[in-house]
Amino acid sequence: MSSEATQHSPRTKITLIIAGLIALAVAVISCAALWGNPHQQPAASTETVSVDDDGLARAPEPEATFQDESCPAPEEQDPQLNPNEWAMPGLDAAAAFTPTQGTTVELPDAPDGIYYSPSMPVGHDQGATVLAGHVDYAPGALSDQGGELSPWGHLHEASACNVVYASDQDGQTHAYQVTDLYTVDQDHLPEDELFRASGDPALYLITCSGPSVQDAGGQFQFGYEHNLIIKAEPIN
Repeated sequence: MSSEATQHSPRTKITLIIAGLIALAVAVISCAALWGNPHQQPAASTETVSVDDDGLARAPEPEATFQDESCPAPEEQDPQLNPNEWAMPGLDAAAAFTPTQGTTVELPDAPDGIYYSPSMPVGHDQGATVLAGHVDYAPGALSDQGGELSPWGHLHEASACNVVYASDQDGQTHAYQVTDLYTVDQDHLPEDELFRASGDPALYLITCSGPSVQDAGGQFQFGYEHNLIIKAEPIN
C-alpha cells in the first residue's frame, strides 16, 4: 500500500474479497499513534522506498519470513495509547487507524491507516482483526517527492515474538505477539485466514511490499506486487 501515484511514490491498492462467514464484498486497501507520551509522535523515518534508474519503485521486503512461531511470555509494559492506535515498541513504530464505514474503502494518507470494520473488533475473543496502511508518505506530506517510509513501512523489520499493542475504540489496550510475517501476491490474500469471524483470535497488520507494477484502470496508477502480512496472537 502506497501513497499518491507519482514516479517516486506510487499509490498502492489491494482488493479484499470477503467470503464465508463475512458477507461478500470488495475493499480497496491500497500514524500518528503515540508511544510513551500520548502527546508526542515518533520521529518520521528518513528511509524511503527505493527507486531504480528506470523510475520503478520498490517497497521494502522482509529479509526472512516465518510462520507459527511459539513465543515466551514477554516482560510486562504499560503503553499509553489513544483509542484506535497500534504500537510496536521493538520497531519504534506506531500508527492511528480509522474504522471503515463500509466494505469498499480507500486508505487515508500515511501515517494513518484503517481498521477494516467487517473484521472482528480489536481485542475480540475470536476471529481475525484486520488493520492496514500505506507503506510510504504521499508527496507533500514530509517532502515534495514523498516516498518516506511510514510506520507501516517498517513492518518488514519485525521479528518473531515482537510485542504489538493495539487499543480499541474505548481506549482499552490489548497486547499481542508476532507469530507470522510473510508476503503474498496482491490478488492472493489468504481470505479464509483474514476474513473469519470465528476461530482463535488474531491481529493482522497489512501493507505493501516488493516492486511496483502497473495497475490497469481508467486512470494510470501503480500498485506493488506483494502484500506484507503480520499476524500477532493475543498474550494470555
